Amino acid sequence: IRSIREANGLRDKHFIRIGQTLKVPTNGAGAPARPAVHVVRAGETLGAIAERYGVSVKTLQRQNEIDEPDLVRAGEKLTVRARPSSALAWHTERPGETLSGIARRYGVSLSRLQRDNSISRPENLRAGARLKIAGATRSGPSFHVIRSGQTLESIARQYGLSVEAIASANSLADANRVRAGQRLRLPES
Repeated sequence: IRSIREANGLRDKHFIRIGQTLKVPTNGAGAPARPAVHVVRAGETLGAIAERYGVSVKTLQRQNEIDEPDLVRAGEKLTVRARPSSALAWHTERPGETLSGIARRYGVSLSRLQRDNSISRPENLRAGARLKIAGATRSGPSFHVIRSGQTLESIARQYGLSVEAIASANSLADANRVRAGQRLRLPES
């Protein structure tokens, strides 16, 4: 009942109108959303917790009946009904890929990708690293057909990949020898 009340902004759980349309929160597969319980750690803010679960601070306040967002204490348990997100994806980094390109490819923010994988210095990431992509909204294209005027460099920039990664995925001996109409496989997880 609480999740339905929250999803519809109902103040009184005993008062709805005949004919009123109600939103019923689901987990994206049609099942009711299960709340997560988050235990506040020392130094955590409501804003950081909200961002972690993909909800607004206001939503988190409403879900937990918090009047003052600055008054959360370490050890306090918060109920979080996160927005439905797509399935968890995994990506194995290939030579020449960049973290920002991977983030763009999967439709997640660079900061979230870094946070979810405990990466403080993206420049130290090595080929073969397995990355968790939480909340991915897409898996990225797997092929590209070269149009007139395009170069491997412009295609690599478009997809957030390196020329080397695309050349390697297509066994290209010379990255400067591509032609319009040629189909390129793009590195994928």
